[in-house]
Amino acid sequence: MTVNMAKALTPDEVRDLLRDVAGANQKAWADSHGVAPSYVSDVLNRRRDPGRAILRALGLTKTVAYVKASA
Repeated sequence: MTVNMAKALTPDEVRDLLRDVAGANQKAWADSHGVAPSYVSDVLNRRRDPGRAILRALGLTKTVAYVKASA
């Protein structure tokens, strides 16, 4: 079994990354990645979580982790 040990990002870190790559022209970034500019704005303003399309454009995937509970 292989486990990916890449650093997990917090939702705020994903938003920061989106803000960095989208820059001042969120509409152009949104248009070039097939998402609505309002969706990008909603993610950046914490009204929505980033979904598959934004994550894919950022080179990210969402994963779920299962952690063994301590006794």
